[in-house]
Amino acid sequence: MNVASHHLPPASPHAAPALHGAPRVLLVIEDGARRQALRQLLQASAPECRLVAEADAIDALLSAARMQPDLVVIDGSLAVGAAALTRHLAHLTPRAAVLVFDTPAAPRALPGAMVWTEAPAACARWVDAFHALQRAAARDSEGGSPA
Repeated sequence: MNVASHHLPPASPHAAPALHGAPRVLLVIEDGARRQALRQLLQASAPECRLVAEADAIDALLSAARMQPDLVVIDGSLAVGAAALTRHLAHLTPRAAVLVFDTPAAPRALPGAMVWTEAPAACARWVDAFHALQRAAARDSEGGSPA
C-alpha cells in the first residue's frame, strides 16, 4: 500500500508532545526480534515510557497520529520505505525526534542513518536528554534557577 494514499486520522489535540509525563516512543521495526530487543531495552532504561511498536509504515503512521510520539525509532530497511515514512512523520508529528537505524552495508540506507549497534546508546542518550528537558521545564515553571 502506498503510504501517501492512505487516509490518516487527524492528530488528537490532547496528545501534543509535551515535556511532562512519560515519554511517548514509537518503534517502527519490521524484524520482530530486533523490535522486541529494543522494546525491552527501553522499558528497562525508562520504565515510564509509553511505548508502541509497529512492524510497518502504515500502522506506524496511524499510531503516530493517535499518540503524537516524542521519539520515533525507524528501521531504515522498511519494505514500504523509511524515507517516505520519515517525510510523513515530519508533517504529522513535527516535534518528534526521529532516529533511523540500518545495517552498515544496506543499499537503501538513509543519509544520517545510524547502525543498529548504536541504537541502545542513542536511545539512552535521548531518554536522558528528555528527562533533562523535563527537569529544566519544571524548574522554569516554578520560577527556579538552574542548579
